[in-house]
Amino acid sequence: MSFVFDKGVNGQRTILASFSECTYRNTHFGDYVEVVLKMYPARAFMALIEYTIDVTNGG
Repeated sequence: MSFVFDKGVNGQRTILASFSECTYRNTHFGDYVEVVLKMYPARAFMALIEYTIDVTNGG
């Protein structure tokens, strides 16, 4: 999983992330999700899925 931080639209915080398909296959645009990071194992962050991009591994 990799993350890129961006200020996003109207100065809101945006995190771009990469997940395996099985991790997010039942999520859709507009869904709220909980994200737990290894850096903060005791915290769950609420996030809104603004968009997804379907990509495949070239290998």
